[in-house]
Amino acid sequence: MNATTRAKMLIDLSLNSLGYVDAERVKAVYNYVLENVEVSEQAEVLKAYVKALNPLLLKQRAVIESSGELSEATLKMLVDKIKSRMGSSVEVESKINKKLVGGLRITCGDDIFERSASDKFNTLAQSCKIR
Repeated sequence: MNATTRAKMLIDLSLNSLGYVDAERVKAVYNYVLENVEVSEQAEVLKAYVKALNPLLLKQRAVIESSGELSEATLKMLVDKIKSRMGSSVEVESKINKKLVGGLRITCGDDIFERSASDKFNTLAQSCKIR
């Protein structure tokens, strides 16, 4: 069995009942590899495992970027909405991005939700380039 196939099997063991990466399970998988995989193959298996694990971890982290400080009520509403849609184990970080011209951008894994003036300007600029 090659390293990629093994890594995919190990990913399944790393997820909790809700389908989220669980730190204790990851630790158990790491120990399993060290104890049960031949030394000559361990690095390759762990490298493939980490590569497969990274996209899952990114989906468990959301970043809210705003052009200015958000009120506590607005931030709480956004966090609640993200957690209801993406799952309660999502870690949410909020930060100010001065490059946004009004509005906000929420990134969770490969998903990006943006409602800002700068997004509208970029869309307009792209449509002008096409013509």
